[in-house]
Amino acid sequence: MKRYLFLLTIIFTNAITFAQSYNGYRSSNYTGVNGVFFNPANIADSRYRWNVNLFGVNAGVANNTATFNLKTISSTLNSENLDSILLNGNKDKFSAAANIDILGPSFMFNATNRLSFALTTRFRTLVNAEDIDTKLIKSINDNTDDVAFPYSINSTNNQKIIGNGFADIGLSAAMVLHNSRQNFLKAGISVKYLGGVSNNFININNIQGTINEEALPPNDVFLTNANGRVALGHGGVDLENAKMKDILEFKSNGVGADIGFVYEYRPDYENKKEQYDNKYKLKVGLALLDLGAIKYVKSPDQYNADYTVSVPAQSKLYLKDFEDKDYEEIKKYMDNSPFFTNNSTNNNSYSVSLPTILQGNIDYNIADNFYADLSGQFSMTKKTGNTNSYYPTSVTLTPRYDGKIFGVYLPLNYNSLSSFNAGLGLRAGPLYMGSGSIINTLVSNSKQADFYIGLHVGILHKPKRIVEPQIELPPTPVDTVIIPTIVDSDNDGINDDQDKCPFVPGTEKYNGCPVPDTDNDGINDDDDKCPTVQGLAKYNGCPVPDSDNDGINDEEDRCPLVAGIRANFGCPEIKEEIIKKVNYAASHLLFATGKSKILPASYPSLNVLAAILETDKTLKLNIDGHTDNVGKPDMNQLLSEARANAAKEYLVKKGIEAERIITTGYGDTNPVADNKTKAGKTKNRRIEMKVSN
Repeated sequence: MKRYLFLLTIIFTNAITFAQSYNGYRSSNYTGVNGVFFNPANIADSRYRWNVNLFGVNAGVANNTATFNLKTISSTLNSENLDSILLNGNKDKFSAAANIDILGPSFMFNATNRLSFALTTRFRTLVNAEDIDTKLIKSINDNTDDVAFPYSINSTNNQKIIGNGFADIGLSAAMVLHNSRQNFLKAGISVKYLGGVSNNFININNIQGTINEEALPPNDVFLTNANGRVALGHGGVDLENAKMKDILEFKSNGVGADIGFVYEYRPDYENKKEQYDNKYKLKVGLALLDLGAIKYVKSPDQYNADYTVSVPAQSKLYLKDFEDKDYEEIKKYMDNSPFFTNNSTNNNSYSVSLPTILQGNIDYNIADNFYADLSGQFSMTKKTGNTNSYYPTSVTLTPRYDGKIFGVYLPLNYNSLSSFNAGLGLRAGPLYMGSGSIINTLVSNSKQADFYIGLHVGILHKPKRIVEPQIELPPTPVDTVIIPTIVDSDNDGINDDQDKCPFVPGTEKYNGCPVPDTDNDGINDDDDKCPTVQGLAKYNGCPVPDSDNDGINDEEDRCPLVAGIRANFGCPEIKEEIIKKVNYAASHLLFATGKSKILPASYPSLNVLAAILETDKTLKLNIDGHTDNVGKPDMNQLLSEARANAAKEYLVKKGIEAERIITTGYGDTNPVADNKTKAGKTKNRRIEMKVSN
């Protein structure tokens, strides 16, 4: 099997990076437009009036097996050596994670002192290899000198390699939500057009069997007495043979979003009022990044296949048949092999989720330009999917010097894959560069290596120039008293002698002071329709309304226009008579033995159920399928899902909207009686229904 089958980094490029991108630099207050990639709220109240990123590239590699230092890194990362190091380590399984993160031309500007906008471009490739069985890969690659045969495989882990390449073009907006001098809150959101470039994956799940070799030369290695599942797929562009125009067509696309908040505690506000100042003593940020998915539409050169593997004890599946084959050749081989059963559906498309993370940080200003930032990123992507890439969970402590022109960063990172890493970052004028692991690679062996470099330009906010009042001398040399021009310190058009807030810009209506916020809800009284009661901006400063006067506000009320009860989330109480009819329909739902075909005897009760749902459009229905333990668990799972879906399809044909019905199959996992008896098995073969609003 070609090396890129188990190490997809070769598919994308030989330059890859890991976990948090731009370690160290990302904690700076002078990232400009690039700050939007780490938390979209960062660009509000930015130190820059405007900022342009010209380019940024982050590259490296990380794993839990191979180690390297600065002297050996180039030879280690060579594709001819890296697979050997991964496979010949001291672990039976290896994992790795990788990506390339390119920050393209991007621009931000302050529209006002409260509102900022940004337009960004970015390209990423991500690769995850998880729980890869080294002996199995060696057997496929005919590299079995140190493997003792026969070798039993009893892997319940989900071995997988996933590679995704995609670009995004984002529009970001951020604004100051609240500023009461010492307490400051801002928020931001980015909406992104996603252009899918390529998706590739292979998944080996729950493989159990024996690997052995023939007694006579050439001692071919084979798999026998085995079962399990294998899935593989390819969507988008074939990067090995693609031209740049193919990559930029973005035939697969989607929509993504980032959202973030930043709170700052500013105890020294009186001495730091200018926009160019970093005013906080403590800053707390929280962001949910990379929400969304990319839809890949299948074409003749794309596929997404799922196979059941079954090799009888008397048969042999020779692993050399997979050596030096690419994805398409492997799929063709499996389709024609008696040992593989294709379970794939005929869906015309499939979706790939973005590597969603929840990111938080706490930044403390030690003194002047010296700071310490503690940040963590936590993967929110489901690892059970075949196609989804994800970032490893990590925690980073970054002490730093962060001046306007020059910055030095010391990121100390611990992640779930390569453990502890120490790095160094530098910012000097428009240049930013660094590594999250350079100190490790200098002083010892490291399981991670990365490097980043980029250029950005912009104009920082500057202190306001105070113009001294000019003193005009009288035309004649007579004794007189010279009175200087009256001063307006805050430049709000109201002279200091008439200004009750001479150092804070205000309005004449409030005697030179800012518009007040009587109820402290962050909405000034001029814009607040309920100035004495705390509310929300979306309701013009008033509390959340309760349209049906049932004591449950509209945002918590699932039926905001119909009075209901809190126990039913604001909807009317469901009558006991309806619940009984639903339960009756579920208990009298009969199927053909071992099939999902509904028997005609079930139609009357299902028709009653359909009439109930048609009468009350607020009702929703959950249908759960269950089986006994006769047969294989995976077949029972499929049967339970099929029966639940059959009931749904019947109701949909009767005019009920499909989105009001949720189906779930549990297979034989939730018995209500003992499966050892016939009566118990009968009870366990059931459909459960629950109605709700």
